[in-house]
Amino acid sequence: MRNKALYFLYLKPMSKSILVLLSFFLSSCNQQPTYIKEGENSQVTIKKLKSKNTFCYQIGENSDSFGYDVFEETGEINSVVSIKIVNKYIYLSDAVHGNVKRLDLESGELIASEKLDTDSSWINSLAYYNDLLYVFTFKGNVYLLDKNLKKKDKFFLNNYIGNINVFSEDEDGLKIYRHSPNDIFQNKSQEYYLKRIVVSKTNNYTFDTIPLNNEEYLTLLRKEIGKEVLVDNKLIFKTTNWKYEIPDSLSKNNDYDCRSIDYSKDYIVTFEVNPRLLKLIVYKY
Repeated sequence: MRNKALYFLYLKPMSKSILVLLSFFLSSCNQQPTYIKEGENSQVTIKKLKSKNTFCYQIGENSDSFGYDVFEETGEINSVVSIKIVNKYIYLSDAVHGNVKRLDLESGELIASEKLDTDSSWINSLAYYNDLLYVFTFKGNVYLLDKNLKKKDKFFLNNYIGNINVFSEDEDGLKIYRHSPNDIFQNKSQEYYLKRIVVSKTNNYTFDTIPLNNEEYLTLLRKEIGKEVLVDNKLIFKTTNWKYEIPDSLSKNNDYDCRSIDYSKDYIVTFEVNPRLLKLIVYKY
């Protein structure tokens, strides 16, 4: 997760048990691929790999290029912080330039939005809901873009500062939460609960809570990033909905949030970045 040093300036003193719970949750979100042997004769439907393409993009100061810098206080890399596949495109939030890029997964063509936030380093997670791309920022501003990155609307999440994470995008509303011990609390029975936000199609929002019961909360909260398993001695990327054939291990970038890998019915996409270029790896199924 990015901006950790800045984020924790906002936190109030919390009980040791809540901080331990949050720490466990944060470390789990950035876990490396796990290798599990599922059995030599396991009956599974595996999506067959059709092609693997790599697209490279320049790092630079121009807003049409990708940004890259390092926070001096923490040594953390600041660049792309979240990715989101929608149909044949992938959207990437560029925290350095304060905008969103759209890449065509077939041709590699890139377009960029206008600069969205005056303090661009606070831009973070992406969601796709109600036919619009939602761009969340650390300071509560939310920008709504169409599929061609034209800004359509904006609203503000009052008193909800922090790194936003997407829980679900469905007909019941866009559900989001943040990594904050201020949002984890206990009732009189010493049961843990998490506060989150539900955004409606009219962009009104309400708060609700969900219980956190031992390990169950990891399944409830964590956006499924998948894991690598062995099936009949073949490497497979397994998610909640699909299993994908992969030719080699998928690298996961711990410098970024949980969405540095995204997948859909037809694609898995991940990326690598250094001070010279961003490399996007596209697996098509």
